Amino acid sequence: MRGAVLSVVILLIVAPIVFASDDPKGHASWWVSNYSAVTASEDPLVARADSIFRRVSAAADKKSNRLPRLVVIRAKADPWAIALRDGSVVLTNEAVRLCYRGVNEEKGDSRLAFILGHELSHLAKDDFWHMAAFSAVRTFSDEAGVKNALMDHLVRTGDALPGDSASRSFARTKELQADSYGVVYMVMAGYEPRAIIDNDGTNFFEEWVSQVTGRISYHDESHPSAPERATFLRSQLAAVAEDLDYFDFGVRLLQIGRHYEAVKFLEAFREKFPGREVLGNIGFSYFQQAMRTLAICDKSLVQKFRLSTLLDSETLGRKFRLRGDRQEEHQCFQKEAYRNDIARAISNLEAAARMDSGYLPARINLSSALIMAGEYAKALSVIDEVLKIAPEDEPALNNKAIALFLFGRSSGISTAETALALIQSLLNRSSSNGQALYNKAAILSESGRTSSADEAWQGFLNIERTGPHADAVRERLKIRADQEKVSRPVGSMSSPVRLGDMDSKTAADLKGARKKEFNLGELSGEIIEHGGNRILALDYSIEIVERRFDERMSGEDFKARFGDPETVIVNVRGSTFVYQTFAVDIIDGRIAKIVYFQKEKG
Repeated sequence: MRGAVLSVVILLIVAPIVFASDDPKGHASWWVSNYSAVTASEDPLVARADSIFRRVSAAADKKSNRLPRLVVIRAKADPWAIALRDGSVVLTNEAVRLCYRGVNEEKGDSRLAFILGHELSHLAKDDFWHMAAFSAVRTFSDEAGVKNALMDHLVRTGDALPGDSASRSFARTKELQADSYGVVYMVMAGYEPRAIIDNDGTNFFEEWVSQVTGRISYHDESHPSAPERATFLRSQLAAVAEDLDYFDFGVRLLQIGRHYEAVKFLEAFREKFPGREVLGNIGFSYFQQAMRTLAICDKSLVQKFRLSTLLDSETLGRKFRLRGDRQEEHQCFQKEAYRNDIARAISNLEAAARMDSGYLPARINLSSALIMAGEYAKALSVIDEVLKIAPEDEPALNNKAIALFLFGRSSGISTAETALALIQSLLNRSSSNGQALYNKAAILSESGRTSSADEAWQGFLNIERTGPHADAVRERLKIRADQEKVSRPVGSMSSPVRLGDMDSKTAADLKGARKKEFNLGELSGEIIEHGGNRILALDYSIEIVERRFDERMSGEDFKARFGDPETVIVNVRGSTFVYQTFAVDIIDGRIAKIVYFQKEKG
């Protein structure tokens, strides 16, 4: 029975997807009228299906003239699942129940997400077009010669006639395409593809077909066979997995400050998988590029406050007005590179946020980008969306305090005390929250409360002694670095593979390694796996070497041995300590990976 339940998807995706243009069955109202609809209040699984549909629909491509909606009808057999030309996806209530029969809710959710993704693909790819065009030509064209030529062309290039062999062949291709996009949409929405196909050699599609009635419907010429479908889906997943290195090294390049190259890698992966994490990290990359441009013009502009940002290292960071200055009057904000990058950051982060209403990293980073663009009211709106989901989220509360303070400053409203109260709530949870202390000092300073600000600045330095913000505070307080005890590295890390230009010795050392060449426009090179190392080579120069950290060591113990990092990147699953030439990932408080890298040239 397990195989049958796991393979329920085949039953749900073989129903016809189109009807003649004048057939009332092409509208959801016909199905509701003849079967009646099941509401979320009647059946908890329908409520769950509605939620899954919203997530998958947000990830799916859409046609502006066909915005999708879900309808669940009271039926136990055909059509099971069907996409209609009016933009509706119709499921039977029995189809929804079958997805959850004998499995946990997580697997049931994933199966249903695939089914919905498959049907949404039919809508997005306008799989109704050939039949609708054929019907219109046949009904309304008066010129016999032209009419016949057009009808013949539509039959030869699409699935205009269900009974025609060429149309059946095109229909099979459309079903495979819907399978492919269905898997992509479900994964983009955060669901697990292994609930549909496993790597253990089992063909769940075939198992299901062998146990249901009406087997003939699964072997008609307009649908691929069950083995074909399973094999095809595995190939599509493998194609995405093959390019995962682009995502991983894009994240690595982003962490070590090489944002331009990070964008190239992340955009290459987006071609295969345009998921929320990918778009979010592309937006984050552009945001960091904008900050670099701003810092070159006037570094005080990016050190005025400390905004919360999150980098998503798994697939599956501001504009501030100077006192008395308006953004549009400050030359640094008028630089074309800054304006372009901050706009791209916002665009990508908004796209990532739209894909999943519960995906917080994109919204946190979007609020930071909006603040840096001077859009304080919009930033507050985005932050409130986060706080509705996670009322105690610290990054959101931190950004809200800054956005609220700056909104008040720009509007002539006193909001400093409210902002300081939010910051204090974070410090009440942890008095060692360096980010909150920095922002407390910044707000106090901007409000003219110099004595209290200096005390807070010193408190920040007691917690965080390295990095650009610590240097800015020392400069503000006129403290020389040699006047205080700063944690200095007492150990060094050497890459197991020599960084830099590949010479004959390096090439010999890497003989027999698994290599994958790539060309991303002006970036070309190799991704190499050898001796437990994963290596990125750009233009015959080894730039990054990554390996697992086998020694059991906590992040605090690592800092005691190697000193404070120059930068700490907060990731969704933990954090990354970045030093001058190496970095370490900390997951669950312990070192998980170590990364050696070449500092960016120039």
